[in-house]
Amino acid sequence: MKKNRLKKGIIITVSALLVLAAVGSFAFGGFIADKILHQNEGKNTHDNSIKQMELWDYDYKAFEDTYKGTEITATAEDGNTAPATYYSTDSDKIVILVHGAGGDRACAAPLAEGYLKRGYDVIAIDQRGCGKNADDRVTFGINEQLDVRAIVEYARETLGKKTVYVLFNRDWGGEDAEDNGVAVLIEDGEVTEVGYKDIAF
Repeated sequence: MKKNRLKKGIIITVSALLVLAAVGSFAFGGFIADKILHQNEGKNTHDNSIKQMELWDYDYKAFEDTYKGTEITATAEDGNTAPATYYSTDSDKIVILVHGAGGDRACAAPLAEGYLKRGYDVIAIDQRGCGKNADDRVTFGINEQLDVRAIVEYARETLGKKTVYVLFNRDWGGEDAEDNGVAVLIEDGEVTEVGYKDIAF
């Protein structure tokens, strides 16, 4: 009888510990996932971009004074509204600039200026979790690619651009690239190390 009680007590204790471990692991995993998805929460990604350009010794104010952009939005297939700035040179070719982690579309200004000087139109987009994008979750390309697709479609259908190029700036934009139907994909950053170097559209 004592053996059965002891055995029963051990089984109940071990079962309770396993349940607690599973619940704790699930809760901790959820906490970590939430922190990753909302990694920019409480951060001003626009200020981050301005600070980065100061480190580059780039005059963002001069860019804004020289190039007057138009605020545009495009609605992604999941309903998210992707905010962007459109700079026109009246070209039939357009470059869509996708910024890197922790910044916003403002940090694309140095690249935008180079393309504008060469006669390209430019759209600089705010990725999810950054700038004025309403979706505060960073999904490392899973949902961000929907915004890029919407902006590509906007460039083609609303602006009538025949040739669309997308430049993924810095470190994370390349995850957004998959099957966006652009003429050329140019990448700059570590994403080429994770399997995106041979994407062609």
